[in-house]
Amino acid sequence: MFDRRDRYSKDNIPYLERRIESNEQKLAGLMNRPSNAAVKPGEQEKLEQAVRTDKQSIVDQHARSVFIKECLRDELQYFQQSQYHVSKLHQGWSQERVKYAELQVDNWRALSEEVENMPTGD
Repeated sequence: MFDRRDRYSKDNIPYLERRIESNEQKLAGLMNRPSNAAVKPGEQEKLEQAVRTDKQSIVDQHARSVFIKECLRDELQYFQQSQYHVSKLHQGWSQERVKYAELQVDNWRALSEEVENMPTGD
């Protein structure tokens, strides 16, 4: 269970944050350029879209992390409840076995008393 958590909860948020910062710096550099400087058409929109996409990816990864933690909690809770049910089952079974063993002891005692009272012919 914890191995699955470790395997599935990996994210690349620090990398995305560095990439957002880099793209925002590039975008600020484009904005601060003089208007007559050569800029590729669509470069600013491309950087803005990359920043939006990376920010959305961070939000999605945070949501996934929360979902994984909730699943882990639910799985642990289910496991504990299963253990409690198995414990109750064994307790009930052993209590019934003790009760029936006591009844059998009483039956054997009664039989023993009857056998003791039987004529032996000596």
